[in-house]
Amino acid sequence: MQVEWSQPQLGQDVHVYLPDGSEVQGERYWGRTELLQDGIQSGSLALRIRNLALRDEGRYLCDFQSNSTIGNATLELRVTSE
Repeated sequence: MQVEWSQPQLGQDVHVYLPDGSEVQGERYWGRTELLQDGIQSGSLALRIRNLALRDEGRYLCDFQSNSTIGNATLELRVTSE
């Protein structure tokens, strides 16, 4: 299985999970991301980003590929401050 979270408009990988089980974090996100694998069996591939900043706001794309399934999803992250 391979999972790639990215910010396509910036041309940046955020977090990549490779078929060998290794994970790579994008330079801008290093040490701040985690792929939550609890829900993988039910199709949930959540990404946690810690220490959010206004620069993290924007569109994120998740591409997923396994032996039997290929898919993608997008989300729009809005960051506000108090």
